Amino acid sequence: MDLVFRHKSGGELWQGGIHDVHSLAINHGNKIRTIALFAIEFQPDIRSSHYEVLKHGFQDSATMSDGEAQQTMRTADLASDKLASRVRSGRGVISTCAAGLNRSGLCSALTVMKLSDHGPLSATALVRAARGHRALSNPLFVDMIHTLADVKGKHSAWANWRNKAVKQ
Repeated sequence: MDLVFRHKSGGELWQGGIHDVHSLAINHGNKIRTIALFAIEFQPDIRSSHYEVLKHGFQDSATMSDGEAQQTMRTADLASDKLASRVRSGRGVISTCAAGLNRSGLCSALTVMKLSDHGPLSATALVRAARGHRALSNPLFVDMIHTLADVKGKHSAWANWRNKAVKQ
Protein backbone atom coordinates (compact mmCIF):
# COMPACT_ATOMS: atom_id res chain seq x y z
CA MET A 1 0.00 0.00 0.00
CA ASP A 2 1.45 3.34 -1.05
CA LEU A 3 0.52 6.96 -0.48
CA VAL A 4 -0.37 8.60 -3.80
CA PHE A 5 -1.63 12.01 -2.68
CA ARG A 6 -2.04 14.06 0.49
CA HIS A 7 -4.71 16.77 0.42
CA LYS A 8 -4.49 20.07 2.30
CA SER A 9 -7.48 18.91 4.39
CA GLY A 10 -5.30 16.14 5.82
CA GLY A 11 -7.09 13.51 3.76
CA GLU A 12 -4.92 10.92 2.05
CA LEU A 13 -5.29 8.80 -1.06
CA TRP A 14 -3.57 5.42 -0.83
CA GLN A 15 -3.38 2.71 -3.47
CA GLY A 16 -2.89 -1.03 -3.11
CA GLY A 17 -3.95 -4.53 -4.00
CA ILE A 18 -5.96 -7.39 -2.54
CA HIS A 19 -3.27 -8.26 0.01
CA ASP A 20 -3.45 -4.71 1.39
CA VAL A 21 -7.17 -5.02 2.11
CA HIS A 22 -6.41 -7.98 4.37
CA SER A 23 -3.69 -6.15 6.30
CA LEU A 24 -5.40 -2.78 6.79
CA ALA A 25 -6.34 -3.25 10.42
CA ILE A 26 -2.72 -3.99 11.31
CA ASN A 27 -0.85 -1.47 9.18
CA HIS A 28 -3.03 1.59 8.58
CA GLY A 29 -6.18 1.04 10.59
CA ASN A 30 -6.09 4.50 12.11
CA LYS A 31 -5.65 6.41 8.82
CA ILE A 32 -7.82 4.57 6.34
CA ARG A 33 -11.57 5.04 6.72
CA THR A 34 -12.76 4.17 3.20
CA ILE A 35 -11.83 1.09 1.18
CA ALA A 36 -12.64 1.24 -2.54
CA LEU A 37 -12.76 -2.16 -4.28
CA PHE A 38 -12.32 -2.00 -8.06
CA ALA A 39 -11.47 -5.64 -8.87
CA ILE A 40 -14.73 -7.14 -10.10
CA GLU A 41 -13.43 -10.57 -9.09
CA PHE A 42 -12.71 -9.38 -5.51
CA GLN A 43 -15.78 -7.88 -3.83
CA PRO A 44 -15.66 -9.36 -0.31
CA ASP A 45 -18.32 -8.69 2.27
CA ILE A 46 -16.34 -6.53 4.69
CA ARG A 47 -18.36 -5.82 7.81
CA SER A 48 -16.67 -3.29 10.00
CA SER A 49 -17.74 -0.20 11.87
CA HIS A 50 -14.24 1.16 11.23
CA TYR A 51 -14.41 1.21 7.39
CA GLU A 52 -16.77 2.44 4.73
CA VAL A 53 -16.55 0.06 1.75
CA LEU A 54 -17.21 1.30 -1.79
CA LYS A 55 -17.72 -1.44 -4.38
CA HIS A 56 -17.26 -0.39 -8.00
CA GLY A 57 -15.84 -3.48 -9.70
CA PHE A 58 -14.80 -3.46 -13.34
CA GLN A 59 -12.54 -5.50 -15.63
CA ASP A 60 -8.88 -4.77 -16.34
CA SER A 61 -8.63 -5.36 -20.06
CA ALA A 62 -6.97 -3.50 -22.90
CA THR A 63 -9.43 -5.05 -25.38
CA MET A 64 -12.89 -3.89 -24.35
CA SER A 65 -15.81 -3.23 -26.64
CA ASP A 66 -16.79 0.42 -26.99
CA GLY A 67 -19.75 -0.19 -24.68
CA GLU A 68 -17.58 -1.86 -22.04
CA ALA A 69 -15.03 0.93 -22.25
CA GLN A 70 -17.75 3.59 -21.87
CA GLN A 71 -19.20 1.77 -18.85
CA THR A 72 -15.75 1.41 -17.29
CA MET A 73 -15.05 5.10 -17.80
CA ARG A 74 -18.41 6.07 -16.23
CA THR A 75 -17.79 3.74 -13.28
CA ALA A 76 -14.27 5.09 -12.70
CA ASP A 77 -15.46 8.70 -13.00
CA LEU A 78 -18.28 8.16 -10.49
CA ALA A 79 -16.02 6.24 -8.11
CA SER A 80 -13.34 8.93 -8.25
CA ASP A 81 -16.00 11.55 -7.41
CA LYS A 82 -16.71 9.59 -4.23
CA LEU A 83 -13.02 9.15 -3.39
CA ALA A 84 -12.31 12.85 -3.95
CA SER A 85 -15.19 13.79 -1.67
CA ARG A 86 -13.86 11.56 1.12
CA VAL A 87 -10.27 12.80 0.78
CA ARG A 88 -11.42 16.42 0.60
CA SER A 89 -13.26 15.92 3.90
CA GLY A 90 -10.03 14.77 5.57
CA ARG A 91 -10.49 11.00 5.39
CA GLY A 92 -7.95 8.38 4.51
CA VAL A 93 -8.98 6.38 1.45
CA ILE A 94 -7.46 3.34 -0.24
CA SER A 95 -8.08 2.60 -3.89
CA THR A 96 -7.64 -1.14 -4.51
CA CYS A 97 -7.77 -3.75 -7.25
CA ALA A 98 -6.23 -7.20 -7.62
CA ALA A 99 -2.60 -6.10 -8.05
CA GLY A 100 -3.01 -2.46 -7.07
CA LEU A 101 -1.80 -1.23 -10.45
CA ASN A 102 -4.36 -0.57 -13.19
CA ARG A 103 -7.98 -0.33 -12.03
CA SER A 104 -7.00 1.32 -8.77
CA GLY A 105 -4.50 3.45 -10.71
CA LEU A 106 -7.20 4.70 -13.07
CA CYS A 107 -9.39 5.75 -10.16
CA SER A 108 -6.46 7.20 -8.21
CA ALA A 109 -5.30 9.35 -11.13
CA LEU A 110 -8.83 10.66 -11.70
CA THR A 111 -9.16 11.40 -7.98
CA VAL A 112 -5.87 13.31 -7.93
CA MET A 113 -7.04 15.44 -10.87
CA LYS A 114 -10.30 16.23 -9.06
CA LEU A 115 -8.46 17.26 -5.91
CA SER A 116 -5.65 19.32 -7.43
CA ASP A 117 -4.28 21.15 -10.43
CA HIS A 118 -2.64 17.99 -11.76
CA GLY A 119 -3.47 17.13 -15.36
CA PRO A 120 -3.53 13.62 -16.81
CA LEU A 121 0.24 13.36 -17.34
CA SER A 122 1.24 14.46 -13.85
CA ALA A 123 -1.58 12.50 -12.16
CA THR A 124 -0.43 9.36 -14.02
CA ALA A 125 3.17 10.12 -13.00
CA LEU A 126 2.14 10.42 -9.32
CA VAL A 127 0.47 7.00 -9.44
CA ARG A 128 3.53 5.45 -11.09
CA ALA A 129 5.88 7.14 -8.63
CA ALA A 130 3.91 5.60 -5.77
CA ARG A 131 3.21 2.14 -7.23
CA GLY A 132 6.07 1.58 -9.69
CA HIS A 133 6.52 1.56 -13.44
CA ARG A 134 3.97 -1.23 -13.98
CA ALA A 135 1.17 0.96 -12.61
CA LEU A 136 -1.24 2.16 -15.27
CA SER A 137 0.33 -0.17 -17.84
CA ASN A 138 -3.10 -0.67 -19.44
CA PRO A 139 -3.03 1.85 -22.33
CA LEU A 140 -6.83 1.94 -22.49
CA PHE A 141 -6.97 3.22 -18.91
CA VAL A 142 -4.37 5.90 -19.65
CA ASP A 143 -6.49 6.95 -22.64
CA MET A 144 -9.53 7.12 -20.35
CA ILE A 145 -7.68 9.48 -17.98
CA HIS A 146 -6.87 11.80 -20.89
CA THR A 147 -10.39 11.52 -22.35
CA LEU A 148 -12.07 12.41 -19.06
CA ALA A 149 -9.68 15.32 -18.57
CA ASP A 150 -10.54 16.58 -22.07
CA VAL A 151 -14.28 16.10 -21.58
CA LYS A 152 -14.23 17.89 -18.25
CA GLY A 153 -11.85 20.61 -19.53
CA LYS A 154 -9.13 19.88 -16.99
CA HIS A 155 -7.60 23.32 -16.80
CA SER A 156 -10.71 25.49 -16.98
CA ALA A 157 -14.13 23.83 -16.94
CA TRP A 158 -12.79 20.99 -14.78
CA ALA A 159 -11.86 23.49 -12.08
CA ASN A 160 -15.36 25.01 -12.23
CA TRP A 161 -16.92 21.54 -12.06
CA ARG A 162 -14.68 20.64 -9.10
CA ASN A 163 -15.67 23.83 -7.27
CA LYS A 164 -19.36 23.02 -7.79
CA ALA A 165 -18.80 19.50 -6.47
CA VAL A 166 -17.18 20.90 -3.31
CA LYS A 167 -20.22 23.08 -2.62
CA GLN A 168 -22.66 20.15 -2.92
